[in-house]
Amino acid sequence: MIEIKDLTYTYPGKSIATLRNVNIDIPKGEFVLLTGPTGCGKSTLLKTINGLIPHLIGGKMEGKVEVAGLDTRKADVSSLSQIAGMIFQSPDDQIFSTVVQDEVAFGPENLALPGYMIRKRVDEALDTVGLDNFHCRATHMLSGGQKQRLAIASVMSMAPKVLLLDEPFAQLDPQGTSEVLSTIRELNENGMTVILVEHRIYEVAHVVSRVMVMDNGGIVLDDEPERALKEISNGIKPYLNPPDHQTFLLSGEKDSEETALEMKGVSFQYDKGADFVLKGVNLRIKRGEVVSLMGNNGSGKSTILLHFTGLLRPSRGQILVFGRDISRLKTRRPSSTVGFVFQNPNLMLFNETVWQEIAFGPKALGLEGPGIDQKIDDIMTAMDITELRDENPLALSGGQRLRVAIASILSMGPEIILLDEPTSGQDKSSTDGLLGHLYGLSKKGITILFTTHDIEAAIRWSDRLLVMNGGRIIADGLPVEVARETRILKKAGLRPPLCLEPGNILGIEAISSQGG
Repeated sequence: MIEIKDLTYTYPGKSIATLRNVNIDIPKGEFVLLTGPTGCGKSTLLKTINGLIPHLIGGKMEGKVEVAGLDTRKADVSSLSQIAGMIFQSPDDQIFSTVVQDEVAFGPENLALPGYMIRKRVDEALDTVGLDNFHCRATHMLSGGQKQRLAIASVMSMAPKVLLLDEPFAQLDPQGTSEVLSTIRELNENGMTVILVEHRIYEVAHVVSRVMVMDNGGIVLDDEPERALKEISNGIKPYLNPPDHQTFLLSGEKDSEETALEMKGVSFQYDKGADFVLKGVNLRIKRGEVVSLMGNNGSGKSTILLHFTGLLRPSRGQILVFGRDISRLKTRRPSSTVGFVFQNPNLMLFNETVWQEIAFGPKALGLEGPGIDQKIDDIMTAMDITELRDENPLALSGGQRLRVAIASILSMGPEIILLDEPTSGQDKSSTDGLLGHLYGLSKKGITILFTTHDIEAAIRWSDRLLVMNGGRIIADGLPVEVARETRILKKAGLRPPLCLEPGNILGIEAISSQGG
């Protein structure tokens, strides 16, 4: 089905190849897990299979890629799109219709299918991804996870022979992940060839038939799941193993009682007559605390963050930042003390180079000088993006773009940092490095509030874990204690941490102690 010979590829304007001498043979009906460190070339490899490379992206491509007998360099993109459908890391990169059913119908309409067949494909695709009652919903009103399901449905409606998925679960809650993974598995069992890019290998390895690991642009491991996981667990692939956490932790105790963020009886609805997204939320976060916020898609997590930035105003209740009520301020932002990192980093990146992106904020605040330059260098080192200094941010992988966006906020030195899904698109080492650095900043009095679907990361790198369901906070406590409340986790659509499963050699106390 897919045959790749001696593939080497270099992006336009770059001198170093992103893919290097890749050779792969994937027969029809195989389910391949493709994993590896952030920026190793996984997404690029998928784009060579569906023809985006070289037809739309350009660059220098050597070697040969064939899909279902078609040479991707000779076949046009429209023909290839009917054979190999691709789901991107960010659903906003491929959703363009304003109504859900129009988005799913777009592909079949362009194939000139009869009306009844188009309607049938739309209904079936939306039903399989759990959006069966969303036909007339506005796409901009969907949560990040719901948008990802819509993107999958729009590709499934084309009935491709090959399904390429670039971290499709990054913005899904565990329940949504399980549902979509089950759907993908069913498609594979019915004969569809699947290549899935994913960092959370232990959560998907049970459904795949083959595991490939990439590093530095090449395939460094290609084996059946059991043997591949054994090699990985033996430390042969170090990117999957956590780094020395102590390198990120700073001395000092968190003993401040000053309130940094507070909600008092906050309720919120996006439109009059619509359901309330937040329902009487009360929340207090102290200066220097690191708080993780979990819950299923649509539970209100991002809405809470947006209230603390001043971008949203409560329908009822008060929002306080360092004791100041920002609920009725005329300006949309409370102050420069709050930094916010969006779930989609593309919304934040607009400069030509990584360095310019990170330096933009300090310059806008009038903070230029040798000291600022050194601070930016230090932040780039902490975010592991030093080698990307002169690269265009939007030409980077999804995980790299997110780290650049976070660095651009850190460079302005906010007292409060809000992050919406900072673990999305990150391998384990990058996640620990990123959150470990933020945990270190908290010991200097910086307050951190982040949403995540990664419960192990929440246990490891937060002082406190909040769980939301239906617009309310249903659990609030020490991460270890909350993680043991399986009834509460299941109510919120969350899975218990892997470290609690029978036979796991790393206990929950060991994981939580690594965060300090």
